[in-house]
Amino acid sequence: MYAGVPEMLTALRAAGYRLGIVTGKGRATWEVSRSLLRQGEWEVIITDGDVRTPKPDPEGVLLALRQMGAEL
Repeated sequence: MYAGVPEMLTALRAAGYRLGIVTGKGRATWEVSRSLLRQGEWEVIITDGDVRTPKPDPEGVLLALRQMGAEL
């Protein structure tokens, strides 16, 4: 994980921000990364198996926003 990211995530969560993640990894690979990196909980997790078109296409981000109830 990049320097400063854990602290940033902690600060965002403490400030009450809702967090989701969109990754190009498969679900199984994401779960391995998740357990090793210990980044905390995510409201929404979108992996490559959840979308038809991978990043940098915005499909994953839009799906995450919809699942979080954002008005698009």
